Amino acid sequence: IVIDIAFVLRATTGIADVGLFVFSMGLSALHLFRVMSEYTFVTIYLRKMPVAKDVMSEISFAKLMQKIKKRKLAAVNKYCFVTVKNVQSWKSEWSESMSFWMQNTKTLLTLELSDNKIGDKGWKEIGEAFGRNKSLETLRAPNNLIGAEGGNVLGAMLEENNSLETLNLDNNQLGDKGVEAMGAALEKNSRLQVLNLGRNKIGDKGGEILGAALEKNSGLLWLNLGHNQIGDEGGLAIAQALKQNTRLNVLNLEGNHLSEDTKKAMEQSKKKTLRIYFGVK
Repeated sequence: IVIDIAFVLRATTGIADVGLFVFSMGLSALHLFRVMSEYTFVTIYLRKMPVAKDVMSEISFAKLMQKIKKRKLAAVNKYCFVTVKNVQSWKSEWSESMSFWMQNTKTLLTLELSDNKIGDKGWKEIGEAFGRNKSLETLRAPNNLIGAEGGNVLGAMLEENNSLETLNLDNNQLGDKGVEAMGAALEKNSRLQVLNLGRNKIGDKGGEILGAALEKNSGLLWLNLGHNQIGDEGGLAIAQALKQNTRLNVLNLEGNHLSEDTKKAMEQSKKKTLRIYFGVK
């Protein structure tokens, strides 16, 4: 059973006034935790709703996390899928509470944090929790203003975490600096299978770093590097790595700055089952 819960936190009220809607049926805040503990699969959508202005502007997400802590949700033996989206002004206390929760929950499988503008500061505050969490399999965090510092946090997470299988970081600001720590971690991490680094301003240096990682990585099946700034130097480093990597099945390089010679070198280096996408000529 999948229950989709969309709830509105009004700026001028406390947690007791959280408005809940389950299939268009009103549900009091006190019932939220009962719902979360009684159903096997629960998806929580925390997002802006048309019925309220300045949603999430003052009311603290930390209060919700404290409620979860008091109800000992982390101990509930259920699978949990959590979505927090469209928060325009992320606050430190939300990161602190989410960090506490993630370090203690044993049931969280999927965490959706798209379009929240968390930024490097927020990622630094919750990064330790990502590494220590032992249940999370999918983390989606596109469009969150994650830069070089956030990349360092994610690199440390990938070195420590042994449960994450899918990581989506599309449309952030990692750049070459941001993939340095991630590249080093990918050399050792064999659990991660799907990695989306599209639209992250990654250039030749980043391409070289990721190429070195691919030579030693034994886990990735699908890698998206589309719409970055990788040129021939980075592309040739990746081509060299493909001679050693026998695991990767899909590599997307659309929207980069690769010459036809570099593309040809990649095609000649890869295993037969690897599909490389360069985009329309």
